[in-house]
Amino acid sequence: MRRDDWRKLTEIGIALLRQGQAKKALVQLQRAEKQAPKVRKIRYWLANAYRMNGQTKPALNIFRKLLVERPGDFDASFGLAFLLRDLGAPGDAAEVLLRASSQPAVTLEQLLQIAGFLRDSNQFVPAIQVCERAVELKPGQADLHFKLARLYQTTGAFDQSLGELRKLLGMKPSTGPAWTLLAQQKLFHSTDDTDYQRILTAAGQSYGREADMCIAYAFGKALDDLGQWPQAWEQYQKGNRLKSSTSPWSQTAWRQFVERSVTRTTKAESAKPGAGRNAVFIVGMPRSGTTLLEQMLDRHPDIHGRGETNLLAHFVQQLSEAGMATLAQRKAMSDEFWTQLRLEGPENGIYIDKNPLNFRYLDALFDVLPSAKVLHISRDGRESCLSCYFQLFQHKDTAFSNNLEHLVDFYSGYRRLMAHWEKQYPHHIQQINYGELVNSSDEVLKRVLRFLGADWNDTVLQVSGQRGFVRSASVWQARQPVHTRSLARWRHYYQQAPEFFDKLSAIDSNRKITGRD
Repeated sequence: MRRDDWRKLTEIGIALLRQGQAKKALVQLQRAEKQAPKVRKIRYWLANAYRMNGQTKPALNIFRKLLVERPGDFDASFGLAFLLRDLGAPGDAAEVLLRASSQPAVTLEQLLQIAGFLRDSNQFVPAIQVCERAVELKPGQADLHFKLARLYQTTGAFDQSLGELRKLLGMKPSTGPAWTLLAQQKLFHSTDDTDYQRILTAAGQSYGREADMCIAYAFGKALDDLGQWPQAWEQYQKGNRLKSSTSPWSQTAWRQFVERSVTRTTKAESAKPGAGRNAVFIVGMPRSGTTLLEQMLDRHPDIHGRGETNLLAHFVQQLSEAGMATLAQRKAMSDEFWTQLRLEGPENGIYIDKNPLNFRYLDALFDVLPSAKVLHISRDGRESCLSCYFQLFQHKDTAFSNNLEHLVDFYSGYRRLMAHWEKQYPHHIQQINYGELVNSSDEVLKRVLRFLGADWNDTVLQVSGQRGFVRSASVWQARQPVHTRSLARWRHYYQQAPEFFDKLSAIDSNRKITGRD
């Protein structure tokens, strides 16, 4: 290859990067940079190659120089933002992207990319600013109003969220998810409620399968609030039938997974976990109170809720692909896990991941993070499973919730797995009963804080002063004062599905969860 073929070297390097061959790509791009050190394209891709090879210092230097030369460069801004987020500095990444979003030439597509990155980085306030800019740039687009409504909801700005949803449904009533989001953010007290009338009118029409499904869930929620329980059940049945037709779930695969997990040979715990990284995982059945517990603890000045992440599932996949991971590989995973969970917080802080479905992988968790602690919150199965049936989940892992038989099977497997983990790792896991949490919050939280090694602080009992953001299905409920209204809610629906509730009750009786765990 001739010396002036830096263009060819650059294209080869870019192709290798896109193929995931970062080391080879770095060699080619370094050669190209030696031949043409001022070419911006080479430097941009070289910075990406350094980043993908874990060489953060040269990557940072190049990205920052590119932005000094051209402050509005969108690609360089995104490259630097990704790098900063990888380093656990999402706030700095947000500042970089906010500058990019304020450039006069920024496009709607770029604004949406920025907003998505910020949302995925839990930088919701900056994401709202960018989304508001997008609405100004392109007024009247229904999907922009929906994105903005979701962001408002996450931050607890429910009035603003409802305002955006009403605008959206006035423009495009076939936007199915907007109906469920509308119903989730308020209590319906009267059939005269304008939003109730809006849902009632929509339920009498058809806007397509997805929209009809979402309207059914929204109508069910409104009817449930109004105490019209048989009619609410009919709507929820309709919504779940429509959802299950496109969301298959395998009972056989679930049973096999549970059996493998409880029979797999694992190293028994030999001692209590020592001092280390304060990673906390709240697990349990979905809709069992995991969000409520996280939000209570997040008010403590030393505890930081990170919402529901997929970090553990990601590392489980890595461990599966690696087979028997070496000590060095597990240490690297542990370091990355802690960096992503801690983000910009102090090293000695306490950080919570509240993805309830993490209960599936607790053996992998303690392998990667040996000092981790788990809070297992359990709730009457009739309550949590009914709530799951009434919730329109989106992730494929929750497809069990659309069928009553599947719900019973999943719940049974969950109880079996947790009984196994609690026996295997007794010093790592503390059990919490949902009924006790809402009836005697102070006593339960004192016990939890002792387990986590944190001092008591009265802020955990205060609704005001909540710092965190909520991205789960419980976003509205989690921001309300603690109440007991949902206890024994299943009694309103017993006549609609007695066999379903009786099976769940039998499972709980065997596991002894109806009283103190």
